[in-house]
Amino acid sequence: MKKFFLCMAVALVAVCASAQTTWNVRAGGGVEFTFDETYYGDGDDSWGTLALTVEANIPFHTTSLFTFSPSLILQIPPMDDVDVYALTIPLHFGYKLPIGDKALFFPKIGPIVGIGIGGYHNYIIGPSAELAIEGRHYVLSLNAYHSLARSSYGRGVGSAILLSLGYKF
Repeated sequence: MKKFFLCMAVALVAVCASAQTTWNVRAGGGVEFTFDETYYGDGDDSWGTLALTVEANIPFHTTSLFTFSPSLILQIPPMDDVDVYALTIPLHFGYKLPIGDKALFFPKIGPIVGIGIGGYHNYIIGPSAELAIEGRHYVLSLNAYHSLARSSYGRGVGSAILLSLGYKF
């Protein structure tokens, strides 16, 4: 796991070698709701899982208004008895709207793909959206996604809402 984080840090530094590229690191929390349809049944079983999140985001500004913003989000459960880890990659396309002199509002949409690390999900795929407010050095974001998730019990669908605060480099 240490090698993975070291490789991720080296990749971020390599991509951000250009002076025109900014990137940010965020931490936060959220909740994921999964609706399990055991044996394609009635789908009445549901549960919510709290998660701590760590995110690395690199926005590529294609024009002065539009941006392509891939991220890497690691969802970590805060309790030892829950082993639902998820590594997700949202690929967002967004629009920049200035708020005052020193802040930007970024509504973004796009697909999300991911893989579960232990626990219930083997894969995550579906639509996602993000609302972000970026200041000179700080970022506040709200991510939401809906995924078709394959669980170890059968197939189910899930949704997540993640709130994070970060620092922009």
